[in-house]
Amino acid sequence: MKKHRNILGLLFLLGISGLQAQVRTDTISLENAIQRSITSNHQLLISQLEKQKVLLQKKELSSNRLPQVEAYSNLSHFYAIPKMVIPGEIFGLTGKIPVELGTKYDWNSGLKFSQLIYNQSYFTSLKFFSELLSLQDLSHQQLMEEIIYQTTTVFQLCITIEQQISVFDSTIHNMERLKEIAQAQCDNGIVRKADVERVAIDISKREIEKLRMNESYAQQLNLLKILTGTDPERQMYPVAEYPQKTSLLRSAPQDIRNSIELKLLDKQKSARQMELKMEKQSRWPVLTAFGQHYYQGMRDQFDFLDGGDDRFFQSGMIGIQLQVPIFNGFAKLSRIHLKEAELKQTDLKREQAMMSLTAEYSEAVQRYHNSLSTLEMEQKNLEAAKIIYQTNLTGYKQQVVSLTDLILSEYQLTKTRMELFSAQFAVQQAELTVRKISGTLIKP
Repeated sequence: MKKHRNILGLLFLLGISGLQAQVRTDTISLENAIQRSITSNHQLLISQLEKQKVLLQKKELSSNRLPQVEAYSNLSHFYAIPKMVIPGEIFGLTGKIPVELGTKYDWNSGLKFSQLIYNQSYFTSLKFFSELLSLQDLSHQQLMEEIIYQTTTVFQLCITIEQQISVFDSTIHNMERLKEIAQAQCDNGIVRKADVERVAIDISKREIEKLRMNESYAQQLNLLKILTGTDPERQMYPVAEYPQKTSLLRSAPQDIRNSIELKLLDKQKSARQMELKMEKQSRWPVLTAFGQHYYQGMRDQFDFLDGGDDRFFQSGMIGIQLQVPIFNGFAKLSRIHLKEAELKQTDLKREQAMMSLTAEYSEAVQRYHNSLSTLEMEQKNLEAAKIIYQTNLTGYKQQVVSLTDLILSEYQLTKTRMELFSAQFAVQQAELTVRKISGTLIKP
């Protein structure tokens, strides 16, 4: 009975571990991988926090439009009371007479307030932060585009490598069958033992290549997990979507006007213009209202808390302050020239980006058409390689084709299948690149 309980316990543990393995298994499509990247990629999450920082900075700056009120309390002890010398003739005396000003203890408590009335540079800075928010949105969109591009590339590469591994599996299976045929013929004295060993060596080489492909697949899979923000310990199995979707290139515009890079440079130019405007307006007058209400106590002894109407005296004032910048050693003029240089620099960067993107777009479209042509030729090559291999296999069984010719045809078939999957990946990459350059990778 105890033995049965141990067996049941073992089965229960195995069931739990199997259930955990099943829960951790994750079959993922390209669409799901992209969605995970958008929501969980760490770079995008950091970018979102950067936008929140700019938004909070704008709120902090906007608070300066409201009245600024502060309470204060200052207690001072003058161990040496300040003195002022006055002519003695005022009191009918001769010479200079020193007179003490104030008392040993001075206690001021009250409220101060100020209200900005006019500062054109400040008002422009509020608009500048709105431009910064738009700039941050475009930067986030550009980063999202790059993450989607990388995720799609790595996902498609994982699918391609997996397909190529399946080619090795099929080839190894065929070579195992060929080894059985060669062994049977060797046993009947038709072929030499060396032919069997030759097939075995060929199988071993295929298995070594398969191990390398598995290593490459694991590396790309780990990269896909990083891009999608997935736990590295979690299992993930990329699955291709069938049938294949319509070519992305057919719906892509034949220009780069929607390129996010160009939009980002345009927004940077707008922000530079705003900064230049702010620097020029910093030389304009600033008008501020202010006020203060306080209670002041001045005593020779610290007896403020003893009560009495003569302990503290009430005072207050309100006013308007006008500040007009006149001269600051040409610092503002230097900053204006600096912003003008940065604005010209942005214009040159946009011109350079326009030329570069135009050339890249043209090359990407040409690469796409070349990839399509290559894919069509590889499909025809595969059909021919299949026919050659089957013909040689039949001929080898009938001893009219040598083992060398059969192995060469098998190698050609494997190579053609691999190149076909590589050609498919090249077409997908070309489509993806055209989308990215034309600014249509992210669907609205």
